[in-house]
Amino acid sequence: MNNSQNRSFFFGVLVILSSSVVRLGGCLYLPAIPAIGTGLNISDSDMASTVTFYFVVFALSSLLTGPFSDAFGRKPLVLCGTLFFIAGSVCCYMSNSYFSLLSGRLLQAFGASMIPGTGRAMIRDHCNDLQVVSLMGWLAVLGSVMFVGAPTLGGILTTTFGWRSNFSFLSIFSCIVVFLIFFYLPETLSKKLRTNISLKDSVKNYLKMLMVPRFSLVILPLFLAFIFQGAYLGSASFIFIKEFHFSPENFGYINVILLIGLLLGRNIAVKNSKKNSAKKAFWIGAILAPVASLSFIALIFSHQFQIILLLLGLLLFSTSIGIIIPLSMKVSISAFSVRRGETASLQAFVALFGSAVGALLVSLSMHFISNSAVINIFASISIALACLLPFSVKLGIKYIK
Repeated sequence: MNNSQNRSFFFGVLVILSSSVVRLGGCLYLPAIPAIGTGLNISDSDMASTVTFYFVVFALSSLLTGPFSDAFGRKPLVLCGTLFFIAGSVCCYMSNSYFSLLSGRLLQAFGASMIPGTGRAMIRDHCNDLQVVSLMGWLAVLGSVMFVGAPTLGGILTTTFGWRSNFSFLSIFSCIVVFLIFFYLPETLSKKLRTNISLKDSVKNYLKMLMVPRFSLVILPLFLAFIFQGAYLGSASFIFIKEFHFSPENFGYINVILLIGLLLGRNIAVKNSKKNSAKKAFWIGAILAPVASLSFIALIFSHQFQIILLLLGLLLFSTSIGIIIPLSMKVSISAFSVRRGETASLQAFVALFGSAVGALLVSLSMHFISNSAVINIFASISIALACLLPFSVKLGIKYIK
């Protein structure tokens, strides 16, 4: 690689590394959820609600990051967010009740909200179209890698050192990331392109953006994809640890199926983008979702081979969203030529609000249908999403290119 390629590669690594703080924050403590509930005497539905509230605060706070990054630059937002995340991790480590745990998680969410949208804006600032699709795909893959690696690490930490060690690890790792970002991550928004901050104008801009079909219709499938992610995050530890009796350290290994699916999906998206066949890839993603729903339907009505049916459904659905997420992100974040920070923030809000909706559906179902198996709750949500995805893709397909 020449110097330019080396710089681009190193830039991508740093953006992905900063995003990994967010991914770790959402996944590392998943296998510790039952242990935290037992240790702090918190019910399963209340523990599931910590995932919901995390994403709600994450989503709402992300709306503020765009105007601030457009006004003050991208790098200060990423640094500030990571510092808040460290403070929240320390608070979770010291928690002794549901309220103190939730407070730490909300502080983590507030800090984490400053990172993903700003990182995507940096990618759009710095990269060409093909690099954007590639890096967006790698960010999706990162999420899947964290589904595997973070819970596995979290399970080992929980079993070996207790659940509080998850949050001490997050604090130390985030401190290392702050150091690397401060010294090596370049600022991608020049001062002449920065805008004056006005939250009132930003709200108006967000509403205007949502009224533009090339943004709102393309981002709708992304919203549905992240509902699936939120539902999985809110239910996975209860399904595999409590219902299938996996040990905390083995919990993460089962998620390798998500990694395989997202990798396959990303490769399909990138290869078709190179051939100017992105619309074809978008349709492939749409069709795979209903196929995945057949496994989830069989899972609900069969008491045999449930783990196999669940894994098959996860593989097909994760491949579907592995195609949809990078293409939807690339097109929607490129919908407007100015105020890309605001565009990235709105995109992040839509995705995270989708995760909050998915986690909320799980926690509410666990509370009001307490006699229903969590695996059936998750399967039912997945079936509904699989039916909606093709319709959402049909609405936005003409804007994919």
